[in-house]
Amino acid sequence: MPLDFSVVSREMNALAALFRPEERARLLREAQRALRTADADKVRVNLAERKERYPWLVAQPIEDGSLGETFLIPPRPAGGYSVAASDGSNIPPDRHSPVQYCILNTSQVVLAYGERPSAALDSTTEMLYGDERLYVEGVPLRGELLGATMAVRELEVLLETARTAPEPRAALLDGTLLLWRIQNQPDNIRTRFTWRFKKALDGFAAEQIPVLSYISFPGSRDLCNALRVALCETDPTRCGDCQSDQRELCEFLGGLRDRELLQGFLSERQRTDLFQSVSDVVKDYGDHAIHFCYMDVGGEIARLEMPRWVAKDGEALEFALSVVLDQCELSSDVPSYPLALMEAHEAAVIHTADRKAVEALMEREFARRGLHYARSGKDRSKRRRGV
Repeated sequence: MPLDFSVVSREMNALAALFRPEERARLLREAQRALRTADADKVRVNLAERKERYPWLVAQPIEDGSLGETFLIPPRPAGGYSVAASDGSNIPPDRHSPVQYCILNTSQVVLAYGERPSAALDSTTEMLYGDERLYVEGVPLRGELLGATMAVRELEVLLETARTAPEPRAALLDGTLLLWRIQNQPDNIRTRFTWRFKKALDGFAAEQIPVLSYISFPGSRDLCNALRVALCETDPTRCGDCQSDQRELCEFLGGLRDRELLQGFLSERQRTDLFQSVSDVVKDYGDHAIHFCYMDVGGEIARLEMPRWVAKDGEALEFALSVVLDQCELSSDVPSYPLALMEAHEAAVIHTADRKAVEALMEREFARRGLHYARSGKDRSKRRRGV
């Protein structure tokens, strides 16, 4: 039966009514005023002195001052630059197929600007089969583990690609540098993934190639949570007992995302100060603690993540951020999105026609050897209706 749109419409109306735009706008103005003067040192001290963890991620300030410090992104390098980018796509193992395999497709993009402009676009395709490649420490390569495998592979391919880019060069990755997909995995699996990830980050540091990850429309709340800590006069983990006149604002911040807090707070071409992630997944990254900032790239607030050495090297940081901003401006989209990442996505994506062609090729290879390629009854019933 089709959807009952009378139910959907009724519930959508109730959902929209929760937003209360006038009240939300008032609280957002209060939150932005508080952000301009919030004491970064208070947040840093609270994070250091607490024996137990906060129940939510809190952005750890790096510098003294207020949480609301802003900085202008410099213009693109006058002599030109090159940017390497990578993205990935996959065909996951299919339980309805008689043959278990996985295909990874990882793009390799280098765009060069200046006296000798050029563009190189390619992709690396890998097919995984056999228990030794389709299981990680006895766990099937599906869901979060497949996502973590792609994240590691994208970073490794990005390093290989960036090494071929003319100097001065930067490397750009779509998504996060936080391997959150493995945070609930056993230690042996976490170690296996973080070792490879850290080795790739070591490579960028050794060759001094600034690497950034770009998150469009970020859903994180780290900065909002830091502001809650800065405003709190008692215990930020016992909100139910709070009698402070800041309680309404604190509760509002608890449901706000950083991009919403910063929309209109940052001007175009501006970024926030740098913060360090306190996520558990980075504890095995060694020297590569992950730092981040937010930037208005034109129509959108993006989150930029980077390893510690990039954050600490002012020249490398400014160069990399100027490359990101220039790539956004070159894309001509609104909201903006880096051109190199657009090309990386197009080079990596596995279209529906490609997936069907892979399946047909597998069936043909079986038939050529006199083998019957039979999918599950459930899958066949979905593909062909009986009524």
